[in-house]
Amino acid sequence: MEGYIFKAFLFYLFLGLLPKVVCSQEVQCDSLDIKCTQLRHGEYVITNKTDYLALLEGRSPHPNCQAYQLPEIDFSRYTLVGLKTSVRGCDFPVVTYDCSRENDDYVVSILIERKGLCKRNNTINLWLKLSKVVDPSRVKLEVTRKG
Repeated sequence: MEGYIFKAFLFYLFLGLLPKVVCSQEVQCDSLDIKCTQLRHGEYVITNKTDYLALLEGRSPHPNCQAYQLPEIDFSRYTLVGLKTSVRGCDFPVVTYDCSRENDDYVVSILIERKGLCKRNNTINLWLKLSKVVDPSRVKLEVTRKG
């Protein structure tokens, strides 16, 4: 009888923990080279063409930007995630990223590895194309700075 009670206890304990289990899976995310914007530092989640085209409303006055066109994105299939930030260092930092899905949340993990302690400011513009995200508030950027 004691064995039965112990097994029943373990079974209900397992059921109680089950909803808290996080299912994580890798998500494909591709880097895009988006130029000629003059955005403020911050995180961006873009889900439609109107918001995407608005990136060039503050187009850089550089001569190469006059006729610049944004890369084509099918927003019925993809979501664009961006980060603009800067770090000090003696050379441009190494930036790596990984995208995953944890239940309904999309997590973009970004590692910025600074090179040296110089005071020079290095601007980082990172744009990633993810599979379509239904709720943009479920996209989380986790930025880690190292060095």
